[in-house]
Amino acid sequence: MKKVTITLEEKVLEFVDRQAKGNRSNYINQLLKENHQKQLEKEIIEALQEDIKNKEYQEEIEAWNAVIGDGVE
Repeated sequence: MKKVTITLEEKVLEFVDRQAKGNRSNYINQLLKENHQKQLEKEIIEALQEDIKNKEYQEEIEAWNAVIGDGVE
């Protein structure tokens, strides 16, 4: 883990201190992890939506689905 210095507005710092229950780093880390997870989920959803719109990709998926049960390993 790396240690960094950040500058926060006074009201933001007061909010962090109220929420952090004595551990600012843990609180901010948790918020950033959650935000990162949400961003990744959003990007995955967008990519899947693009796949759905891609006719060539959908045709390829259909072709592969046709051989799923053929027993070839």
